[in-house]
Amino acid sequence: MITIVILIFYFGLVVFSFCPVHPHFSKNQTILLISSNYDYRSVLLNYLKAVENATNNTVTYHSFIILALDNKTQHWCDLRGIPSYLLSPSKNESTAYSKLSMIWIERFRILRNCLLEGYRVLMNDIDAIWHADPRPYLLELDKTYSADIITQRSSFPGKIFRTWGSSPCFGFIYFVPTQRVLHFLEFVMHLMVSEKTHDDQIALSNALLHLARNHSVHFYGHQWTEYEKNSSCGAHLCFKTSTSEAIADVADLTIVFLPHSKVPRLCSKKNSGGDKPLVSHCRISAKNGYEKKSHLLHWNHWFLEEEALEMT
Repeated sequence: MITIVILIFYFGLVVFSFCPVHPHFSKNQTILLISSNYDYRSVLLNYLKAVENATNNTVTYHSFIILALDNKTQHWCDLRGIPSYLLSPSKNESTAYSKLSMIWIERFRILRNCLLEGYRVLMNDIDAIWHADPRPYLLELDKTYSADIITQRSSFPGKIFRTWGSSPCFGFIYFVPTQRVLHFLEFVMHLMVSEKTHDDQIALSNALLHLARNHSVHFYGHQWTEYEKNSSCGAHLCFKTSTSEAIADVADLTIVFLPHSKVPRLCSKKNSGGDKPLVSHCRISAKNGYEKKSHLLHWNHWFLEEEALEMT
């Protein structure tokens, strides 16, 4: 299985009306949609090393497409033989939205366009560290539940967390190219461009709550612990102690919430030790590459040698 990785780097933007995948990749392959900036380049290299380790080096640089949003990033990619697209701002949107909002909107457009072309898409933050290849597991869940969306559990934004007990997390979320998803994402995009916040994770959660107000919501597939039943973390999807998948049927959408034991958001050295999860996407408040690296080192999620860092 070959995976295409789209890497989006910050400080610029252009509107893509297509999914920039290699023409020889087939529709049964999964695109990984990943974001980074130049300051996070060592975190990016660490992520690539983790993926290499987890997949026995079956995902190579040749599987990657990089959307570079500045000349410096493109040069960095060129030095490593990584093909990249240099993006420049869209005049209309650069005046209407902040740079960060433009990134969220453009990333979402690329997600939608790739789904329109029939690809499965896994959005994966570069601090969501692979310990094993998650793709076979995601494909199994996709087939078992006829899933539309498969997501890590989180607690942001708070509105859906307080109502459901978990929120979808865009740091590790998998989209299946169904007509249901495409129709739903059109509504999410409408919310992104029309509301004050253009955050894709907030917009998707608000869209789910909107559907839930107008249609029935059915949760199943998860046996709640006594802790969850008596806790204040939500009526259905308490993510902190979950050890099995939970499914939410919202209108005609089927959303699979991954167990926290397999894809944790709240991490410690204990759950980063010998019995590793599948992917660790630990909550990090750091806003620069050095602090990200410090957290990843603390959790034993750092795999780069100093020699590799010297090349950055």
